[in-house]
Amino acid sequence: MSDIIGSRDFLNSLDEDDLPEDIESFLDIVRERYGIAHIVYHAINVRGLTEDEPYLRHTYPDDWVARYFEKGYFSLDPVIEAGVGGHIPFNWNTLDWNTKPRRRFLGEAMEHKIGLNGMSIPIRGVGGEHAILSVTSFQNERDWSAFLGSYMGDFQRIAGYIHQSIVTHERDEPAPIITPPSPRERAVLQLVAYGLSTDAIADKLNIKERTVRAFLETSRYKLHALNRAHAVSVAIGHGFILPPR
Repeated sequence: MSDIIGSRDFLNSLDEDDLPEDIESFLDIVRERYGIAHIVYHAINVRGLTEDEPYLRHTYPDDWVARYFEKGYFSLDPVIEAGVGGHIPFNWNTLDWNTKPRRRFLGEAMEHKIGLNGMSIPIRGVGGEHAILSVTSFQNERDWSAFLGSYMGDFQRIAGYIHQSIVTHERDEPAPIITPPSPRERAVLQLVAYGLSTDAIADKLNIKERTVRAFLETSRYKLHALNRAHAVSVAIGHGFILPPR
């Protein structure tokens, strides 16, 4: 299991007003910080980036990326298949690797030391963008499962941060204008930051669960966030709520 020091401090240091332009250097920092094998951002449908060819930023070996495109593995990769149709993070061990071409593909990935296990986070941008952030590891399945249980939320926040940086810098678009959440929306976001579930927040604030979800959705749009974890990250970065203690 990785010895991860100050991961919450690291996340809270990510500033939406100071997005990194050198994404691959940032990916190297995440890779080292969390002790993972590799991390890759793969744009599937992002206007201005994917019209002519797939868009990648990664820590993979260059020879593996060249092999991936040379053999056309994009068309049979179950990670891409699941990421295109999915909305929630998924563990690669839940995917169908049983066909002969996929087993051959997986074998080549292992030869290039991509990792024993992997996880992907589909990214749905507020402008209709669609991308995937994937993380791999050399941990065994038990340790990998425990790792994801502890740090999945971190990677969801990192996914949103990376995507916003790429949309802002690579497409040369201005960063979105953030609208401050209302006091009630901030209260809900604060409780999300503290790790409370939707039903627990509803009980805490004496409101209905659908009202909690409505506050989260309006907050997400005001903060130009991809999901609730990203909304919390943006809210902390702008001082709207406190970081989790």
